[in-house]
Amino acid sequence: MNNSKGGFVGSNSGKINDCYSLLGLDGKKAGISGFFGSNTGSIRQSFHSGRLGCMDNGFGTGGDLKNCLYFTGHGEAEKAEQLPDHNLWKEDTNVNSVEDASRLGFDQKIWNYTGDKQVLEFREENWYCKPDELKSLPTEGPLAGTSREQIIISNAEELQSFASRVNSGDAAARTAEVTLTSDINFSGKDWKPIGIDKAHSFRGSFDGKGHRISNFRIKDKVLEYKGFFGVLEGGVYNLTVDCSIIGSGTIGALTAQLIGGTIRCCGAVTNLQPRGEVEAVGGLVGTSTGTISLSYSAGKLRFVPLFPWPLLLIPAAAIVAIAIIVSQPGQPLNNPVETEEEQLPIPPADLPDLPESESGAMHSISFSTSTEATADLSTGKVALTYQSTNPDADQKVIVQLRLSNGVVIAETGAIMPGNMITEMTLTDRAMAELTPGRYTASIYMIPYSVEDETKGFTETEVPITLTVE
Repeated sequence: MNNSKGGFVGSNSGKINDCYSLLGLDGKKAGISGFFGSNTGSIRQSFHSGRLGCMDNGFGTGGDLKNCLYFTGHGEAEKAEQLPDHNLWKEDTNVNSVEDASRLGFDQKIWNYTGDKQVLEFREENWYCKPDELKSLPTEGPLAGTSREQIIISNAEELQSFASRVNSGDAAARTAEVTLTSDINFSGKDWKPIGIDKAHSFRGSFDGKGHRISNFRIKDKVLEYKGFFGVLEGGVYNLTVDCSIIGSGTIGALTAQLIGGTIRCCGAVTNLQPRGEVEAVGGLVGTSTGTISLSYSAGKLRFVPLFPWPLLLIPAAAIVAIAIIVSQPGQPLNNPVETEEEQLPIPPADLPDLPESESGAMHSISFSTSTEATADLSTGKVALTYQSTNPDADQKVIVQLRLSNGVVIAETGAIMPGNMITEMTLTDRAMAELTPGRYTASIYMIPYSVEDETKGFTETEVPITLTVE
């Protein structure tokens, strides 16, 4: 399969409407394009945004395209003009309002102007597929389910059990109507795709209800189809995944292969590292003959040496110390803030005894953080210790303190590798709304590349107890 590597979809012969890719592309192999690798179908109102890097096309050439663009900064204008699809290029400063986007063919009811290099994103109030908008599943033919099983999934164990049923050939599971009721974090564990091959494809519906399945990885050398779904013939809605996928075959973070099915209001934040014999790779979908709408891909696609090194995992006692594949939480993607003065270097003697770093271990950072914090309303300061314990990491981190309802009550600047903080400053909202007492909260680590400030791949959460005095 030629030219089958794209930031959103590797190969498309179906329909794609109102989608975008922010996937950073890196590598010297031919056939990498910003949005699609090959296309014999139709694509409408979609774009790629980001640095051109090693791309052969900013968006992609071929097929039926309408209102499709790629955005870059002015510094890449000369390179953009030399690409085969240079007629699709726009400088990101050409879009300064939602009206500008509308003149380019993007519906104001769907798209919103961000005021950032990303240019556009979905309007949050409309980025959700309601139950009555879900595509009806067939009642006759090979994809029919005479009496569809209703499955509710709320945790990792239930999700793995469901995947095992599908992959074992359970007909009821393969045509089930599945509803996800909470976010699920796999904490870097291996994942075997739902619908492991064409003989065991998933033919039902999977409604994520706006939830996120995060931090799973796929590195199985035998699997031909690598993604959260392997082969999908049904429908997936309102679901975001973030993951790491390494290897050959057909690769797509949400699904490796979409056969006549439907994807709507979905997203993927991913670290893709294809190697060996790659049939197709896309940030969201590897190959598609179905319909994809209101969906996005972000993260990084990187061609790596044949034998990448494993991730570092560092145990913890009273503190949490973890090596992670770093990621970003999905949409919207924000720029990092400046480093604060109090982010002091950690003396070398205080660093833990870490394994020697390997040249192929990319995006690995290590950190430690306290699991309790104290906020003083009289000073507006929060006593909280975070330290980046791997000075050789290629990621800097923004640390946020969030309440259980998701409200950010404190945020640091960008903490460079090998640096630490011992306190944070409460936001004005926190000072106005917090009262003395104990709160359930979390520390969030949001990584960015030291080199080019692109966002990473896995936002990390550590639960803590917050005491407000």
